[in-house]
Amino acid sequence: MKNIGIYDVTFVKFGGRLDYNTSAGSNTDALFLPKKGITYNISDHDFYKDSEINNIISNIKVRANYGESSNFAQPFSQDKTFALESFLGAPAFRFDQPGNNELVSEIVVTNEFRLDLGFLNNRINLSGTYYKAVTNDTLITPSQPPSSGLLAQVQNIGEIQNTGWEFAINTTIVQTEKHNLKFNFSYNTNDNFWKSSDGAPAFNVGGFSVIGSWIEEGQSLGYLRGTYKFTPNAALGDTFAPIFGSFGLNYTWDKLDFFVTGDYQFGGKIVDLNFLLRHLRGVDDTGVPNDLVGATSPFNYVNYFTFDNDYVKIRNIGLTYNFGKALRVFENVHLGVTVTNLLNWTAGTFDPETTGSGISAQNGFNSGGFTYGTESAPRIFMTSLKFKFTQK
Repeated sequence: MKNIGIYDVTFVKFGGRLDYNTSAGSNTDALFLPKKGITYNISDHDFYKDSEINNIISNIKVRANYGESSNFAQPFSQDKTFALESFLGAPAFRFDQPGNNELVSEIVVTNEFRLDLGFLNNRINLSGTYYKAVTNDTLITPSQPPSSGLLAQVQNIGEIQNTGWEFAINTTIVQTEKHNLKFNFSYNTNDNFWKSSDGAPAFNVGGFSVIGSWIEEGQSLGYLRGTYKFTPNAALGDTFAPIFGSFGLNYTWDKLDFFVTGDYQFGGKIVDLNFLLRHLRGVDDTGVPNDLVGATSPFNYVNYFTFDNDYVKIRNIGLTYNFGKALRVFENVHLGVTVTNLLNWTAGTFDPETTGSGISAQNGFNSGGFTYGTESAPRIFMTSLKFKFTQK
């Protein structure tokens, strides 16, 4: 990595790395992955520092970056393998992984543009980022046609595109000798879709055939597809929430410190398999129209088992106090109390962040989208007592 400064206001960086995976097979070559970027600090100019506007907008910084990264297939994914079975009480072999010696690494090309603004001597800081990431030669495991007699095999298929915005605010609301109150909030959007499938048909990567997570050109990765009374194979929603972010609050009063952190997401969908199974057993028809119950298969109206996966969560809330030299043996004594996973507000009757069905076979890709037999993360209460010995 090389950094070049120009008049201490503009900074250019460029570099690259060679990436090679020894477990990816002999047909995989070393990859050169370049990266470059530029940063321009407008507020560092002398003329700006001497201007009146500097008292209001104290920091203006613009950035642009380009980079490439790789993602190799799981080790030995290219190899043909056999599985050990039992036949007539004796060991036997069968074909397992078909093998694919043409596998290459995914290449993710990312462009990013960012603006940073600081107001009132940087008491208020705002940032906005636009990004576009395109994954080429996507590693995915499509279904094999039954006529092939082969099991599924990871392949390089198509192109994925992610675009979105990231906004953040960090502000110091109160700053005095004894009081300090800070607040932060972020708001992010993501538009994720399978841009090109190289002619491959839609295929299921999780869930079930009647309602599952699907890969299809023009749709979000792992989107939910089901059957509906009037529209077969309708898109029921995206498993990736397109809106998400975090927030935090920190207040200090003399030796007392209080903090809260949390996060949220909106706009995604999730299938409640618990409800579906109860309905199939005839014990729960909540929300399902009476004219559908018993008139047709429940798999023809799976949209009634699909819900919003929105949530707002308080991840951590805590309080610490510094007793200082209350005990002469120690330089200071800290007492802290923290609660994790204290509060959850969800759109449904279950925690959409936990999932009992995922997409583990897709080279690490997992969009969730199903809940079954899951529970929220436990609420944890913790206390801490820290001593610092006096140094002589």
